[in-house]
Amino acid sequence: ARLTNEAAPRVMRPSGCGPGPGWSARPGAMVSDQTCWEEPFEPTIKDGGIAEEDGEDDHDGDTAEGSCGGRLSNRSSSMQPGLRKTFSDLGGRTSGRLSTSKSSVSEKRPGMLRGTTREISDALHLLKEQHTLADLAEGTAVERNFRSRVRYVVVHRNFEAAIALVVLLNAVYIGVETENTMETGDDGGLKMPWYALDLLFVVVFWAELLLRLYVERHRFFFVGWNQFDAAIVLLATVDKCIVTFVSDSSSGVLDIVTVVRILRVARILRIVRLLRFCRELWLIVLGIFSAMRTLFWAWMLMALLCFIGSVFITRTIGHEGRTDPQIQELYGSMGRTFFTLFQILTVDDWVDQVNAAARIAWFAKPVFVLFVIITTFAVLNVVVAVIVNKTLENSINHSEAQVKALTQNLRKAREAVDSIFSLGDADGDGDLTRQEYMRAIQTPQVMRFLHEVGVDLRRVDQLFDILDYDESGVLDIDEFVDGVMEARGEARSKDLLELHCEVWRWEQSMTKLTDEVKVDTARSAKMLADEVHSITAAIGLLKASAAPLL
Repeated sequence: ARLTNEAAPRVMRPSGCGPGPGWSARPGAMVSDQTCWEEPFEPTIKDGGIAEEDGEDDHDGDTAEGSCGGRLSNRSSSMQPGLRKTFSDLGGRTSGRLSTSKSSVSEKRPGMLRGTTREISDALHLLKEQHTLADLAEGTAVERNFRSRVRYVVVHRNFEAAIALVVLLNAVYIGVETENTMETGDDGGLKMPWYALDLLFVVVFWAELLLRLYVERHRFFFVGWNQFDAAIVLLATVDKCIVTFVSDSSSGVLDIVTVVRILRVARILRIVRLLRFCRELWLIVLGIFSAMRTLFWAWMLMALLCFIGSVFITRTIGHEGRTDPQIQELYGSMGRTFFTLFQILTVDDWVDQVNAAARIAWFAKPVFVLFVIITTFAVLNVVVAVIVNKTLENSINHSEAQVKALTQNLRKAREAVDSIFSLGDADGDGDLTRQEYMRAIQTPQVMRFLHEVGVDLRRVDQLFDILDYDESGVLDIDEFVDGVMEARGEARSKDLLELHCEVWRWEQSMTKLTDEVKVDTARSAKMLADEVHSITAAIGLLKASAAPLL
């Protein structure tokens, strides 16, 4: 009964975790789960070591209230030797070597590198030019910690949505102000509340630019969108400054203000910033620009058709209707005929224009119908098809670029983990002991690599216990690399469900094992009872036989 209670903890079976054919327990997959990992902003350094953030209690890897590694370590150490051997045998029968088990887990659920290349590059600056952990604590760690928090705000989806909303409100403001200017005849930009609202939008846009500049630093100037935003905001600032300081000056200066007011039409370009926040809209724009070469030749074809039609119609219908004012207005010259054909191409009141030409020439209607079929139904549809095709190509290329960047990030992460193992393996025997690991995490270079791949630096001292599930005290390179790649980042719903499934499978395996032990024990007890009964009967017979002799 004691073996049953300890070996088979009662765990509620999660939905979708049925055993199925051929399932087996995988000890390595459970202990390498990411459930208890939290994403840090930056490591907090205290007395030359890694410590928790303010307001949190320090955790020890040997306490049962610590992280996942501490709980698993205590649970394993509190098992009876026989039961621990049973767990070890079960793991050997079901999963084989640890590297094989972790490889299968990796194939089933590959890890993802946290963040983008820009975030990883910023993380590399965390311990740059710092030689000891004490130097890090006394250096710019506080400033970089604040920068990482600002980065978290700037790259957050809600921040981008808020800026997009401000841009949209600014566009609405420009439209309302323009309408008010036409109704009153006054420049709304010089009166309240229009002046205050425009100034408020400029201040908000400057605040956004300064935040991005603070986070991205020199990389800010190499992004095309940032250059565009800076140009628009700078133009608006110059406009506000000139209007503010010279609006009450002489008429000569007011001429300059008039020119500036004309340039204020460029404020409408702020609406283009919405493309930065709407991926689908930006893909459409990219599709149009990518198809520009094909569109140019399509437009050349339509212009050629309009030119040929203009020559033919001007020489026939226009020449025959020289006395008709309506015909002369529509087809009296090459320019008028060309414009009329372009209007017919857009199918704008083309019936009235064709009826006017039909009064002069009987062939007018067939010619114009043929022209509409060739231009509107053929060429324009080809133009639409080209734009759609280019948009789809850009969308596919964008997805492929994301996959390529992700693959490159994963490769860099594995290289960083390999470097961590090489730096920690001081004796070069190909195995990493706990003592070597603890010495390695005291160096800034190893901590930088761990932060780069997304490992929680506040619990980095417990990582070895989590990966060393068999308590051998040694990790080879496959165990370490696969384990770190699985342990990085935050836990997701899929990971939690997989953990529940693994625990339930462990429960089923332990229940089956204990049932077999019970059956074997009962069989052995029965055999032992039979032997005792036989020996007792033999002793009774022996006593009965020896009684007459005694």
